[in-house]
Amino acid sequence: MTGNHCAFNFYFALIWGAVDLAVPGIVVLLYLSVRRIVDNPDGVWADPWDVAILLAAAAALLFYTVVMRRHTPRVLVRAGVWPGWCRPDDRYPTTVEELEEAIKELHAKNPEQPPTIVGAGWGFFLQRKGPTGARVFTHKCGGLEDDAWRPGTTIASIAKHYKKQNLSLISHPTMDYISAGAWFANGNHGNGGSSKEAVNKILKTAKVLRLKGANFEKKDVTAEELLEYVYEDRRYPDRNTRTYVLSITLDATSGFVPYGRWLQKRGVEVRGFSNDADAKEKTGCLESLQATSHWLSDGAHLRVMFFGAARNYGFGLVWTDVYNEAETHIDPHFGSTFGQYVQTDNCSAVGGCREPLRCFRGKIKWGDANHWMPQLYPIETVAALVLGYINFETIVELPNPLNAAELCRVAGLMIEIHKKVGGRSELRQNARPGSRVIYLDWAIRSGMYEEVFKFLKSKLQVANNRVALHMGKHQHSAEDIQKWSKLTLVGMHEILARDA
Repeated sequence: MTGNHCAFNFYFALIWGAVDLAVPGIVVLLYLSVRRIVDNPDGVWADPWDVAILLAAAAALLFYTVVMRRHTPRVLVRAGVWPGWCRPDDRYPTTVEELEEAIKELHAKNPEQPPTIVGAGWGFFLQRKGPTGARVFTHKCGGLEDDAWRPGTTIASIAKHYKKQNLSLISHPTMDYISAGAWFANGNHGNGGSSKEAVNKILKTAKVLRLKGANFEKKDVTAEELLEYVYEDRRYPDRNTRTYVLSITLDATSGFVPYGRWLQKRGVEVRGFSNDADAKEKTGCLESLQATSHWLSDGAHLRVMFFGAARNYGFGLVWTDVYNEAETHIDPHFGSTFGQYVQTDNCSAVGGCREPLRCFRGKIKWGDANHWMPQLYPIETVAALVLGYINFETIVELPNPLNAAELCRVAGLMIEIHKKVGGRSELRQNARPGSRVIYLDWAIRSGMYEEVFKFLKSKLQVANNRVALHMGKHQHSAEDIQKWSKLTLVGMHEILARDA
């Protein structure tokens, strides 16, 4: 971990941790105020200044924690730039025209260091470093403009807009308060499946401002072209290219389904097996193969599978059309989203607790099923940072199509690697049946990177010795990956082209 990463960690823990500590601080100050009044026989007027100071301090903490939980301070803290005062080169555009003008103006001032876009700030938090150079904040550049969404619009806002029309996106990133621009520029994705609806195109085009050398070009690009451009910008900085998303247009013909279309969830356990016949009996080969058939079904609209140090099996969820009309459990309900998230994600790394599989059979509307993550509280992000967990995602091509046997093989290997590296991982595949491409989203401590890439090479046996990284999460250099594992770092677009 570099000095910049350590500085970011200290800053974030200090500022955002104070937001959390403010709440118990308020309780303590109020308690002390009451004690001063109750314990003094002459009441509050015996020593009004002591009580006034305690109440003023409580009010200040309340003001701080309330203000800091609003959208703009959250963005600035995640990007490591709060309070962000008195920076002459900071820009806060509210329209696409203002955004384009700000980018060109700041580039003209310093051609050697093009401005950096800050959307919702999550990418900077996950990479543990703040933006460099002049900064253009797009979180105020949101909303719909001529059928195109401005880049600072949160996915939650987009989903809310279409919900009023009884429409839902086929799928969208599991964290729905990231910005629309980052959604496609960084290759963010949701829990997509393999059904004919799930593999449809969501993005029609993105309008980008492309800097190449000293010249800007405005153009409409596809999702694949956008990934290629952004990868080039980051992988080859000496080429002096930079891609700025000005707006996105969603595909109205293929990107949506009725919001109220009913799906039904199914929980599965996949324990994996080895090539040894006795091991197959011990690990429940037949049960695992049956579970994988559900998860890999060509009727799977949404799906995800978790592995972690606290479990000796993969815990998968899959959403299909309703398969049991008699089911009376309806999601979401009070605490269900939070409970599902904690059991699948957090408990895969620690504790391993979860409800029985029969509890994962609820019916849910498609639009509600897309809403995966609950609101994160400050203590959660601070705890992950303090404990040293880093989130990065690898995109790889398997040596075989992801059928039932291959998924069991992968599951067995994932179970074993987590015994070594700890943490948790998520497996996803949003592609037609028979695809070899999978996403592996890792949350492990920083000292275990090398083991993961060695595992991809020697155990998972990824095809063509290639690996891609999700561009909105923690990054590893091509040189380090090559040194650790002899794998070649490529762009997401190059791996995903195998599914085209």
